[in-house]
Amino acid sequence: TLEDRLLLKIFSFLTAWNVLSSAQTNRALFGRVDALFGIGSSVKIPEKAPKKQPTRAKGRSQLNAQTAAAIASKLSASEIKGIIALDDAARKLELECAALRAEKEDLSAGLAGP
Repeated sequence: TLEDRLLLKIFSFLTAWNVLSSAQTNRALFGRVDALFGIGSSVKIPEKAPKKQPTRAKGRSQLNAQTAAAIASKLSASEIKGIIALDDAARKLELECAALRAEKEDLSAGLAGP
């Protein structure tokens, strides 16, 4: 199992929807996402989840409107609020990363000289 700090680092590269999708892979990961982001889910996490054969998603990584609506219909208001907060935080981090990348390019160009 990954430490929380490493898991958060991985999640920092994902959108809120992708974090939610990854949390749906098993109950243990859902419990960790719930605890890390304070979603406040009422889902009970058993001590040992039954083993399932992993399934691989085919096609696009983005959720379409129908899939998003199906997921949203199964979530409580506090869970949706948590996902929206996570998505907002991810967007802010993406903007910060873009600014840092631009700054890095400027500094690299300055060091390279004319």
